[in-house]
Amino acid sequence: MICTCCQASFTPAAGAAAARAVECHACRRHAPAPGRARGLVLWFQARRGYGFVRLATGVKAFCHASQVRLPTEQRLQAGDLVEAECVAGPRGWEARAVVRLAARQTLARIAAGLTSAPVSKAPPQGRNRRSGPML
Repeated sequence: MICTCCQASFTPAAGAAAARAVECHACRRHAPAPGRARGLVLWFQARRGYGFVRLATGVKAFCHASQVRLPTEQRLQAGDLVEAECVAGPRGWEARAVVRLAARQTLARIAAGLTSAPVSKAPPQGRNRRSGPML
């Protein structure tokens, strides 16, 4: 079969899922769950308790703090990658069951082509911090 996302050929797994498989395993793993969409946080103010999310579908959705699924010590920030259910509310689109997939800093490092390993602040090996190469 040919994947509808990446156009790669693949062999579907045996079973009931094989009959309806249209995406390879890698694309299914990276695709949002059914009924959900991914997007970026435009802004979010924890003090006010709400913010807005621009989903990949192009929808700008209102996001209330009660719908964010994060530990209490973490907060959404502008630029975070999130996944949410998008439903039509009485005053426009609403994002529900919001889950952060990646923080803004992680996305910046991925875009720059860096690894996910933390940046070391130690000086390079074999060099003196003040005078250059060690003798």
